[in-house]
Amino acid sequence: MKKLQIAYISVGSNLNNPIYQADRSIISMRNIPDTDLISVSSYYRTKPIGNSNQPDYLNAVVSIKTQLSPKVLLSYIQKIEFKQGRTRTKEKWTSRTLDLDILLYGNMMVKEKNLVIPHPELKNRYFLLYMIYKEDPNLIFPDGQSILDMMNKCQKVSFSVLKKNPL
Repeated sequence: MKKLQIAYISVGSNLNNPIYQADRSIISMRNIPDTDLISVSSYYRTKPIGNSNQPDYLNAVVSIKTQLSPKVLLSYIQKIEFKQGRTRTKEKWTSRTLDLDILLYGNMMVKEKNLVIPHPELKNRYFLLYMIYKEDPNLIFPDGQSILDMMNKCQKVSFSVLKKNPL
């Protein structure tokens, strides 16, 4: 039996009723085999990164316990994105119905073509660090840094609660 790993997955949406998209994706994540949902953060409204000529985003973080490998977990969350109308383009930071990313997976560091863990932009996303901190204020990253250290090094951005205690 494989060891259970705690993973954090970000949920982002700014098209086609983002609250509905987030709710639906979380319901789908509950059906991933060998995986249990631990918690869902509040939904937060954030400004777009990069191309600011788009609607604000809904962002949240889901924590799970899973026996799946990071690659298999990635395949499941990409299927959820696809079912909800996500089309992948080469352009970064464009509007999307749904964006699910593995932010952290246990104490693992992964660097492959289509999968990097910890997520390479996590250290630059104060709102995501904040959501993880709310779940586990004592979290230590695979490189030994604490979540609080990461937050203190990150540029603060404003964000607001869109929906408390979803689902």
